[in-house]
Amino acid sequence: MKSGLFLCCVLGILVPLCQSCNKCSDVSPPPTAPIRFIIVDKGGKNLVTTEGSRYSPDSIRLFETDKKTNVIFDIKYDESVKGYLFQADCYKNDSGSSQLFLRLDQSDTDTLIASYQTTRSKCFTYHDYTHFQLNGKDVYGAGETAALVIVK
Repeated sequence: MKSGLFLCCVLGILVPLCQSCNKCSDVSPPPTAPIRFIIVDKGGKNLVTTEGSRYSPDSIRLFETDKKTNVIFDIKYDESVKGYLFQADCYKNDSGSSQLFLRLDQSDTDTLIASYQTTRSKCFTYHDYTHFQLNGKDVYGAGETAALVIVK
């Protein structure tokens, strides 16, 4: 009798716990959209192309504050921007913004501030980029890729 009562108590505790665990396991957080960017001249011409461009796609790096961790995870030629499109992500902190360093080549490095909003739910934490500044000036996404347009 006592063991039956004990089993009922244990099941009464474990079943609701397991059910609440399953609710979160069935829900995936929406992926954080990457930081997409292109590098153009003042006329809008992409400066990272396949032939004779000002910058090589292999030389472009986006570093975390430690200036060692490159956060670019994808580089692809994109016909819609007539050059290379870069995708990156960065470490998120409690302040809501991260300072990054965009190194275009050995002699040209800029500071990119990525601001984001953090949404916390019972099941996951989600980040949404809200604002970007390059060297203290606002930069915006444009075109069908919504890539940040970095003018050099």
